[in-house]
Amino acid sequence: MESTNGLHCLELELRGQVQGVGMRPALYKVASSCHLTGEISNSSVGTFARLYGTSNDLLKFTQNYHTFLPHMAKVQEENIRYVSFDSVPDSLCFVMGDGESQKYSLPTDLATCESCWGEYFDQRDRRYGYPFITCCECGPRWSVMNKLPFEREHTSMRDFPMCLECLQEYQNPKDRRFFAQTTSCSVCGPKISMGIDEVQQKLLNGAVGLVKGVGGFAIVGDATNIEVIKRIRVIKERPERPLAVMVKDGEAFSKLELKELSWERLNTPIAPIILSEYDGNVLSKELLAPTTNKLGVMAPTTPFHHSLFGKLEFLVYTSGNRSGDPIEYDLKLIEPEFLKEFDFVLDHDRRIYQPVDDSVINSKGSILRDGRGLSPRVHEVEDSLDDTVLAFGADMKSSLSLSLKGQVFQTPFLGSLATSKSVERIEEQIKILKKLFNTDIGKVICDLHPDYLSSFLAEQNENVFKVQHHLAHAEASFYESGFEKAHVYVCDGTGFGDDGEIWGGEVFTLSRDLTDHVARFENFIIPRGHRPYFEPGLVLESLRSKSCDGVSTNSIGRWFDAMDCFCFPNDLKKLTFEAQAPILLE
Repeated sequence: MESTNGLHCLELELRGQVQGVGMRPALYKVASSCHLTGEISNSSVGTFARLYGTSNDLLKFTQNYHTFLPHMAKVQEENIRYVSFDSVPDSLCFVMGDGESQKYSLPTDLATCESCWGEYFDQRDRRYGYPFITCCECGPRWSVMNKLPFEREHTSMRDFPMCLECLQEYQNPKDRRFFAQTTSCSVCGPKISMGIDEVQQKLLNGAVGLVKGVGGFAIVGDATNIEVIKRIRVIKERPERPLAVMVKDGEAFSKLELKELSWERLNTPIAPIILSEYDGNVLSKELLAPTTNKLGVMAPTTPFHHSLFGKLEFLVYTSGNRSGDPIEYDLKLIEPEFLKEFDFVLDHDRRIYQPVDDSVINSKGSILRDGRGLSPRVHEVEDSLDDTVLAFGADMKSSLSLSLKGQVFQTPFLGSLATSKSVERIEEQIKILKKLFNTDIGKVICDLHPDYLSSFLAEQNENVFKVQHHLAHAEASFYESGFEKAHVYVCDGTGFGDDGEIWGGEVFTLSRDLTDHVARFENFIIPRGHRPYFEPGLVLESLRSKSCDGVSTNSIGRWFDAMDCFCFPNDLKKLTFEAQAPILLE
């Protein structure tokens, strides 16, 4: 450690979930309290600080800054080093980070924090009733970002120059919005396209609306109105699949009497849809979730969502798209015929660069859909590949992963590849990844199935490597488990096997150096064509007759379909959405 006039220079580099969570303001306040000078910045790698002070003051900083980190920050790697220097700055400040790096940090969208909710409901506060209120620890991040690192000018908030009062808060180290990149107010921030009183009245009168939220449009209507629910099902082309319900507040939530769930679990920075057992009579389970005893509920993600309710307490809140299409996010790109389905459209002028659906988890905490608040994810990996590698998911529940310089970047859920729009969304996301990371794609990985649209898209590249569907499931589960070695049972619906047959019940033994397909469930025969995937009675009939005429498979998914038909012969004649039979059995 070299010093000048008793002063030393410390460099701190933090990686992980450190952007868009208020990390820089937090470090600034701790460094300032320790009488340090220097610079704090965001870069593509994460958060970086170069600080100057006495050895005692720097030691005090390194020993104490962890206790002041934002609650959503997740530091995966910390590097502290003392370096030589020529001169000492006389102040502590922020500087613009670089966009080039060997490592990357990506922020997720965060639901409104408790402090911002307090201001929103406080009639004395200047942000009282402001629907787009945010601070250092909450607000849109990924959905508004189009360039690294996370800075206001790299987001759609650059369209909204701060007014004098917001700017003063932004520049004041003692203010909780100090250096809050998405901060705004009713004077300088985004605006909605119609009066909120009018929206509330329309919903109260039974209207169905298309409403632009954080990551895209949602279809919204009174969840207690039978005709509204039926109409939303027609618009969504979703005859039986469960619909999510947004609950106004804790008081309304208590009326549902959900034993598996508390308001506190809903009202978090992630604010996911959570599935919970429901047998009450406040809402019609038969209409909202006819094939399951679980109801998907969520809290308002932002005051914008809360403002929709008015006198209502429960709203159907489901992604704004037709069945098979990805979520809509730009009013100019939505077909006029789809817009005609709605009584009103509520837009706002904050652009969405990265559309993202709500996350869905079950009451035990298992992730069912990796969306807003949970993704994008960045995984640190030990083996660094020479090339940038892009991995496609399968056609259902599709997403992308990009391996780059020792990290794997995982996009949020992008939808299923069922329509031309969904294919265009995947192609658009690939362009965005290449732009964000300033990279070209060297190799591509896709599913072994020759007829998948994802495989077709992957094969537009020269260097393509194909992976068997269930091995991919096994490897992903093994990676997430953290085990050194494991036997992985893959119970699935359909996957193209190495032998060209339909697989769906496989056993693998995996370790860091071993991949071995060790066993399979026994094959059986199902009828040819697509009908067995939608009519479980055909599968049961084939099993009973032990038919030899059909397609050989060991699909556990088809076993579930047959079992459902056997146990409940009058409840499910035709499947209308994925995993409907197993959900009914559960």
